[in-house]
Amino acid sequence: MTNTIQILEKMGSNPSRSAAHHAATVSALDLDPSQKQALLQRDHAALNQLLAGRTQVFCAIFAEEGDE
Repeated sequence: MTNTIQILEKMGSNPSRSAAHHAATVSALDLDPSQKQALLQRDHAALNQLLAGRTQVFCAIFAEEGDE
């Protein structure tokens, strides 16, 4: 999974790439075929499921008492 995350970070750093460049990049990756397909289709839900990601994330910040 770490390899996939690194690939996503690299792809996200240049989101304005052409569709052909995206397809060539994904095709050259050493990934599971189902992960490649999800990346080619830009299907984040399928990729999330393949990587056993969370469907919901919650973040909360609690200030200390008396700290305003």
